[in-house]
Amino acid sequence: MHWNIAFVPEDVPAGQLPRDSKKDPKTGKHLLDLETTENFVQVWKEMEKLVDEGLVKNIGISNFSIRRTKELLKSCRIKPVVNQVELSFTYPQPELVKWLKNQDILPQAYSPLGSTGASQASLTVVDKIAKKHNVQGANVLISWQVARGCNPLPKSVTPARIENNLKLVDLDQQEIDELEKGALAQHPKKVCDQSDLVVPAYDIFEANHPTNNDKVQATLP
Repeated sequence: MHWNIAFVPEDVPAGQLPRDSKKDPKTGKHLLDLETTENFVQVWKEMEKLVDEGLVKNIGISNFSIRRTKELLKSCRIKPVVNQVELSFTYPQPELVKWLKNQDILPQAYSPLGSTGASQASLTVVDKIAKKHNVQGANVLISWQVARGCNPLPKSVTPARIENNLKLVDLDQQEIDELEKGALAQHPKKVCDQSDLVVPAYDIFEANHPTNNDKVQATLP
């Protein structure tokens, strides 16, 4: 289950599947199907059927907050194997990572290097450790995610970079702690957020909710 939001599908002739969503005529943004968005458990039950039918081996979620994952775990037959979320040096999400690991759900990190126009590989602490190991900053950031217990998914279209991204660095505990401290000191900055790309706007990550945000939810049963 990728983005945990649903769009209102475009109208198509009977027997055909919609390929796009309806758009708001004023803004051009996707129209949000709020009922289906809030009823993600029912969507998950349909995904469980794919496992029952032998069409897939594992199923997972993406961009789920702790609160939404808790709700899913209350009623699912098949637990999600993975939660694919944005995890990077400027958006480390320590509460979510720790909570997912405690639930035996793999935190899978997309955009682990930041965006193309705002790479985090040259940040001071990252660059210092990279020079020590004679590697690129990208190798340090990817290795740090692995050390945190995450599965990083760096994206590149350049063959040399793709090959380089496979090289892990054996970071010692002091380096891991230094990177963790440096990440927590950053002003949280996301690369990918579709909350404002729908009508009505929808807080996908619940980061601004007083009780549903991950910092609060991580402390609750």
